Amino acid sequence: MLNLTYDADTDLRGTAGASKRLALGLRSATYDGRTSASSATLQVSYAEGATWRDATLKRTRDGRWATVLNTPRAAESVSLRASAAVPGGLTIGQDVIRAITLK
Repeated sequence: MLNLTYDADTDLRGTAGASKRLALGLRSATYDGRTSASSATLQVSYAEGATWRDATLKRTRDGRWATVLNTPRAAESVSLRASAAVPGGLTIGQDVIRAITLK
């Protein structure tokens, strides 16, 4: 089984600042941690999934994928649409609507 986990620079309530830069990390690995994703994609929505835009991911040394989002001033939340794949064809896709609240 392939899992997705997220790292977001939020407070304890899952809230970040609107009109700010938001660091976001994505990790995908099999449940036992032996196989990390060889590819990943991320889209973000500031309209609760009505529209999506691609986020540029960069692979980090520790096997995560990372990006920095510039959150719009008028946005109330960030929704995430992520996918990842490992060698051998195992894939995962996940949409999280209102993953992060913006204030």
